[in-house]
Amino acid sequence: SKEFHVIIKDTQADPQKAIDGVRQLHQENVVGIVGPLLTVNEAGLEAEKLQIPLIALTQKSDFPLHGDYLFANFITPEMQVRTLGTYLFSDLGIKKVAILYPNEKYGKKYMELFWDIVDEYDGEVVGVESYDGKKTDFAEPIQKLTGQHFPIPDFLKPDSGTALTEDTFIDNESTDFTEENLDYTKDEDDKEEEEKIQIDFEALFIPDSPSKINLILPQLAFNDAKDMYLVGTNLWHHQSLLKDSKGYNKNAIITDGFFNNSQNNSTAQFTK
Repeated sequence: SKEFHVIIKDTQADPQKAIDGVRQLHQENVVGIVGPLLTVNEAGLEAEKLQIPLIALTQKSDFPLHGDYLFANFITPEMQVRTLGTYLFSDLGIKKVAILYPNEKYGKKYMELFWDIVDEYDGEVVGVESYDGKKTDFAEPIQKLTGQHFPIPDFLKPDSGTALTEDTFIDNESTDFTEENLDYTKDEDDKEEEEKIQIDFEALFIPDSPSKINLILPQLAFNDAKDMYLVGTNLWHHQSLLKDSKGYNKNAIITDGFFNNSQNNSTAQFTK
C-alpha cells in the first residue's frame, strides 16, 4: 500500500485565502485537493486554471462550476429528503406527518424540501411549527403540534384594557360554591387526566443538531407526543444522541452517507 502525505490549508471561509491555498498546493505538486467546504467557487476556478483535480465538499445541488478538474461529492439536502421520503411513504406507508424546525436558514430549507416531498407522495402535513434555536424551552411549539396549546383569552391579556376591580369579583354571599354548581367535578377532572393525547401524525421531522435534539426529545415525551417515528437529517448521526437521549430516541429514522463496499467490519455488518 502507498503512503499519502496530506497537506492541510485553512481557508477561514475567506475567498482570497482559498485561492492562495490552491496556489500553494499547486506549488507543492499535490495529486489533488479535497475541499473546501466553503468558498468552493473561488477555489474551484483557481484549481481548474491550474489543472488540479478538486473534489468540493459542498451541499449545494446547483454547484455552478464545470470543468475537467472539478468534482463535487457531498450529501445534498435534496438527496437526504428524497431518501427519507421514499422510505417513509413508499416502504412504511405513512400518510400523515408533522414538521418541527428551527427558525433559521438550515431549518427553513429542510422544512420546505420535506414538505415538497410529502406533497409528491400525496402525503399530508398536519402540523408545522418553528422554534427559536437559541432557546431551550420548546413546550409551546410542541403543544401547538399536539393540540394542547390554548392561547390566553384577549380579555385576560395585560394590554386588553380590561382591569379587575372590586365590582368584577363574584358576590360570595349570593353564590353557593358547591360541587354541583362548579363547571366540572373531581371525577370529570380525573377522567381528563386519564385521557391520553391523540397524536394525528405518524412521523415528526426535526431538522436540527444533536445539541437541540437532546433537549427536544424529552420535552416531546413530557408533553405526551409519543408513539411516532422521529425523523432527522445526517446531523443526527452523532454519539451524543445515543447517550444523552437514551430512552427518548426510539423509532428514529435518519439518513447519512457511507461506502457500502467498505471492508470495515462495522460497515460490512451494517450493509449486510
